[in-house]
Amino acid sequence: MKKLINKCRTYMAGGGCGFVKKAASKLLHVDLIKYNRYYLTHKPSKQKLISQREKICEGAPLISVVVPAFRTKPAFMRRLIASVMNSSYENWELIIADGSGYERTQEEYPELENVVNSASGGDKRVIYKRLEENLGIAGNTNEAIALARGEWIVFCDHDDELSADALYGIYHVAKKKPSVDLIYSDEDKIDERGLHYDPHFKPEFDMELLRNVNYISHMTAVKRSLLESVGVLNGEYDGAQDYDFILRAVEKATCIHHISHVLYHWRCHRGSTASDMSTKTYAIDAGRRALQAHLDRTGDAGTARDGALAGTYRVTYELEKLPDIAIVKTSKNTIPVVDISAYRDKLILFVDNSVEITDELLGVLAGNCMRQGVGAVGTLIGDGAKIVQGGFVYGVGDTFTGVPLGEPGYMGRLLMSRSVSALSGKCMMIRGELFYRAGGIDTNMGNSWDRDLCVKCSDMREKVLILPETVTIPEASVDAVSEAFERRYADTQDRWYNRAFSKKSPGFELI
Repeated sequence: MKKLINKCRTYMAGGGCGFVKKAASKLLHVDLIKYNRYYLTHKPSKQKLISQREKICEGAPLISVVVPAFRTKPAFMRRLIASVMNSSYENWELIIADGSGYERTQEEYPELENVVNSASGGDKRVIYKRLEENLGIAGNTNEAIALARGEWIVFCDHDDELSADALYGIYHVAKKKPSVDLIYSDEDKIDERGLHYDPHFKPEFDMELLRNVNYISHMTAVKRSLLESVGVLNGEYDGAQDYDFILRAVEKATCIHHISHVLYHWRCHRGSTASDMSTKTYAIDAGRRALQAHLDRTGDAGTARDGALAGTYRVTYELEKLPDIAIVKTSKNTIPVVDISAYRDKLILFVDNSVEITDELLGVLAGNCMRQGVGAVGTLIGDGAKIVQGGFVYGVGDTFTGVPLGEPGYMGRLLMSRSVSALSGKCMMIRGELFYRAGGIDTNMGNSWDRDLCVKCSDMREKVLILPETVTIPEASVDAVSEAFERRYADTQDRWYNRAFSKKSPGFELI
């Protein structure tokens, strides 16, 4: 009750209208209804599936779906098998490695092999292996991998489902981009009745976000050559074995591709990770250890810590001492004048003249800005009650505007560091030498000079990151995009904003 009261107070602080809208949305299940409408609209039709089958060329690669099983409910296993057998792509094999153990009586636990044989109808593409003992999630998966003959390996949990066009999606991308060796898709959840909800529409590959949470998760497909280079799953990280594997895989992948379409359905039931990650404390600990191992392998001097939400993390990059930082004060409707060569060997912090600058703020910004491959970093901008600017999106403007402070935002993004297309000059740090190479501030961009500067960083293959820290500016307001900026970048697609989201709303809402 106390938690509910505090949340109500938070929303009221953001404005009475916002509170009423949020409460009504929850009571009427608006988000669930809206997503189900979206899902049914975008679900592949029978005609589309037939068309996909007709487009498959001779010599199409074998795709192996590997499943670690452990005391799976028969109904869930039947639905998993049916989802693969209904695939529009037919050159597949489904390998189930069962570590259930059968010390229970037949009445209490029907043998999974009988369920598999019945559900598959004798289809030779469905391969069942009964293990002598339970080897854990990683071990059982590795047993399935050992039997896989496919050019592509797809990971699937024993109680989940693939969409009918999931395997075709892998085939289509692999054919179009021969260099690709890791593919992931959007996903949603299904309850025990099969109702779809809580979709996760993901950005293009974002190493920064991945260091906060395993956002890639499902569906993940890896080319056999990459799997052989990376190695199989590591049992030391059971519970987060997929996170460890993905971190190792992206370190060596040649080309990573995101399919912007829901191809995987993650079942949520009592005791499942999908239902409540906080119940899996061992998995959270394993994920943190996997992330730290990744940081150590890549040579990034960061420390993996638990994040604000269960199953999320935060990497801190601490400095022995602060580097030279030039502070440039900014104010509304003015363009700062900065000599492009004056601060070439320093970090430059553009910050609103009302912000109190602390060593803590400087340390967090500088620690991230000095990382290799990072060009600019910034913070969330708030007015004391709500978010005003939470990262810029082409064609949308500033995002998360109006979200009460402390709220996680879509998929917890406001509590994580992540890549964005542009930051606000109200709090943005950039490397001086990069500022010099970018040619400094383009005054022709008007009040979008900061956004233009970030775009130039990205063009030079330098990351632009927003951190979950919030800088408070009383009476802060959203900066309108200048006409000059809109003309220059009118056709630019945003890598970090999924096409499923509306461009008419700043809050990552469905079309």
